[in-house]
Amino acid sequence: MENSTETPKKKGPLFFIAVAVIGFVAILGIKQVYHSLTHESTDNAQVETFTTPVVSRVAGYIDSIYVSDFSAVTSGEPLVAVDAREFEIAIAQAKADLLAAKADQLSGEAQLGSAQAAVKVAIANTHWQLNWGIGGRPA
Repeated sequence: MENSTETPKKKGPLFFIAVAVIGFVAILGIKQVYHSLTHESTDNAQVETFTTPVVSRVAGYIDSIYVSDFSAVTSGEPLVAVDAREFEIAIAQAKADLLAAKADQLSGEAQLGSAQAAVKVAIANTHWQLNWGIGGRPA
């Protein structure tokens, strides 16, 4: 007969390493399955959303923002403030251009007056030459 009091075999370190590897792979597998159930993945993705375009009437840098994300706004309520320095520079440039144009106009008017006087002198010289001749005697 067999002896029923056999001593159980000791489990070597290879058994514990195998159990650890199997446990690690099982944890990674469960994590991957959970991730694939809760996250969508594709190579050809498109996002559909409801958007409201906001079109500005002026271009410039934003100075301050009066609203926060997902806050409700009413019609006519300002959303942002545009930095006014660029507009002030543009106004100053336009005023300088206007003054330069006015100066050009005055210069043109002065040249017109000078040209009109030169025409009168030329007409007078022509009359003199026709009436008095080249030698200074009346013709």
